Amino acid sequence: MIVYLGTLENETAAASDWILPIDYPLETWGDYEPEQGIRGLMQPTMPRLYDTRAVGDIFLTLAQAAGRPLTKREGGAPVASFREWLTLAGRSCTIKSARPSLSKTSGKVP
Repeated sequence: MIVYLGTLENETAAASDWILPIDYPLETWGDYEPEQGIRGLMQPTMPRLYDTRAVGDIFLTLAQAAGRPLTKREGGAPVASFREWLTLAGRSCTIKSARPSLSKTSGKVP
């Protein structure tokens, strides 16, 4: 069985048994790491235009339907949404500023 998760009707979608439409990147929560050790969360910049879902929400729903809900910790409560998953993931890591701070004495970047 071939399952396609995407935003476009392309050759892969045409060859698939199931097509699951996902949110456009501007419609969904996400995370990114612009440089090693610097992590951040992305939030939607616009509401959903169609009946789509975030990829993370699709996986969480499928895992729950299969009787294997995903958790962040062994024996922990299942997460309800991809946004919650990302929020919990952010708590387990150190988030550093991507911008260097100015020196208080000279006003120059160290």
